Amino acid sequence: MASEYAHPQRFSVYDRAHPLAPWRQLAEASSATHYYFSSSATGPSAGSQPWRRRQTKRADVRPAWAFVLDSSPAGPPPSRWGHVEGALRATRNRLGGALICAVLAASTPAGAQPAPVAESPTRDPRAAARVIFNFDGADLETVLQAASEILGFNYVVEPEARGRKVTVVTPGGVAQSELFRVLLGILEAHGVTAVTAGHLYKIVRIEGAHQRMIPTVVGVDPGPAHAGDEVITQIVLLTSAAAAELSSVLRPLISSRGNLLVQEAASLLIITDTAANVRRLLVIVGRLDAPLGRDQLEVIVMRWADAGEVAGTLNTLAARDPRLTSAGERALFVAADRRLNAVIVRGAAAAVAQARRHIEALDVDPAERRGVFLYFPEHARARELAATMTATYAGADGRPAAAPAAVRFVADEVTNAVAVVSSARDWPEIEATLRRLDRTPQQVVIEVLALELNLTDETTFAAAAALKAGPIVAVSVPPALLAKLPQPLPFPSIPKDAIPAGLSALVFDTDRVLTFLNTLAVDNKVSMLSTTKVLVVENKKAVVNVSESVPVLTGAQAAAPAVTSTVTTQRVELKDVGVILTVTPRIGEQGGLLLDLRQELSAVGEREPPPVSSPRFTKREAETSVALRDHQTLVIAGLLRTRRGVERSGVPLLSRIPVIGPLFGAATQSLRKTELLILVTPRILRPSPLPDSARGRQRNE
Repeated sequence: MASEYAHPQRFSVYDRAHPLAPWRQLAEASSATHYYFSSSATGPSAGSQPWRRRQTKRADVRPAWAFVLDSSPAGPPPSRWGHVEGALRATRNRLGGALICAVLAASTPAGAQPAPVAESPTRDPRAAARVIFNFDGADLETVLQAASEILGFNYVVEPEARGRKVTVVTPGGVAQSELFRVLLGILEAHGVTAVTAGHLYKIVRIEGAHQRMIPTVVGVDPGPAHAGDEVITQIVLLTSAAAAELSSVLRPLISSRGNLLVQEAASLLIITDTAANVRRLLVIVGRLDAPLGRDQLEVIVMRWADAGEVAGTLNTLAARDPRLTSAGERALFVAADRRLNAVIVRGAAAAVAQARRHIEALDVDPAERRGVFLYFPEHARARELAATMTATYAGADGRPAAAPAAVRFVADEVTNAVAVVSSARDWPEIEATLRRLDRTPQQVVIEVLALELNLTDETTFAAAAALKAGPIVAVSVPPALLAKLPQPLPFPSIPKDAIPAGLSALVFDTDRVLTFLNTLAVDNKVSMLSTTKVLVVENKKAVVNVSESVPVLTGAQAAAPAVTSTVTTQRVELKDVGVILTVTPRIGEQGGLLLDLRQELSAVGEREPPPVSSPRFTKREAETSVALRDHQTLVIAGLLRTRRGVERSGVPLLSRIPVIGPLFGAATQSLRKTELLILVTPRILRPSPLPDSARGRQRNE
């Protein structure tokens, strides 16, 4: 099979695998106008020019073929190159090895020598030259040798970089000027790279490449001479941004095999990475390392603040702001002029504008200064008011939390005044809070009526709270007494057996309950033990104690016997017996009442027989907290008491004669049952408006 071309060509063949067993020759004709590419075993066809073949020795055989085809500038039409490419593919398939085919669309002069090794080692081909660079499982050394023969550069492969298999396919071809960049990409993909060492390229592992002699570039541009995958070191001098702050932004973008060093004192960044990644990082550095602009000088006169204090504050802020430093020096200068009470600021426009905003925030009105304000409560105690305000304006740890500045409250109990240390801006709000707490307190009249109801077989009064409609007083009275009661009853009448025992508290209409009890008193069914009225201010405790002190023998001690007698020492304790009432009312905003009530009734009973001879004490006590409305009556019932006694009857005078008296009379055992009822009725006293005359006197005062 032969192919004919109309243009002169030159073919160079490098045998890298083994002799051409299936092919007789693949040769080059120097100047003939007809070329034949023959696959016959007998050599070239008749009429062709002599073939030239350069074949390596068997000892140098490697699993790859290398073909280089150089054409003249007016090379054959692209469509005719398909025959050559087809033959090369057939050769690769027949031989089963790796193939590199470089087709150059622009020729190099026949006598041209390889160019010396430079930063990008090429023979300076024309821009239109294309290279088809294909390998299939070839050794890395084979790829390097093929690339070095095409581009003309010297190289050395370290032992750690050997033993790697390379597969690369470029069906569309690449420009010959880009072949070295493609080679660097192949090396990086296999964990190695090329570093310069004089006129050689060393093929080393990437992990230690930054510690070797690699190209070093100073500035913000690595230049076009370095390929994208070539490892270089870039030294960047910053002009505005802080090196430490900028390094925190760039460090996550450094590749795993790269490195970043920071020199804060000199504002330097030292970046070691591939040239492509270094270019990307330099774009970010150029955006962030923007200059602050030209310096400006501004004199700002203070209206209220002290210029020295303001200047000191600004200098402290500028020293801690990395944006206001340049190459380790201050980029914002602030000074105070005491004569003018002014602050002088010099720096970049943005920095001066920021300093001006700080000065406006510091140069505040004198009203912002702290002062001492006094508040005289009308009704509350200064000590309690100061404690409440301190807890309101302080956090959990005692430090002020609500006010912007520290607020202090001090109570003066002598004048009943509250001293407040705060700013004038905060004082109106604090004063309003004090006035709301210092409101006119309401007063409550609490009437407590203690009654004792005699319980007989005919009359039972107890509290029952088990009916579904709510708490209801259940009363069992005989028919004769029922006719005397007002109708309708404030509570239903039920059999006495259905009334449970125990203490209950119930609420009723005051007038109807009192009418019922008065009716019972007519028949001697009720006896009044005490009636107590007390006027108390809301949220304050009131105690009413109507009692007498009864001496009680608590112990006796006999002294050492004397000559004639023995001295006995007795210890006596006074015990209060009577009525003790303790009540604390709380009034809500809607007029509701909450009472904390404690009622104690005690009495002296019979004496104990000798040798004790002390009286017995009976005490009945009720304590509760209940919510009421104004003028409602709370009934506390269920405090039962049983008394046993002896009732004597007989002939007057004769029944009292000793020894023979019992003959003229009789003694019977008696059992008396009573129930204690406590009625509590609160009445709120609301202050009435002042008359016109009093209001006029108040205004005149």
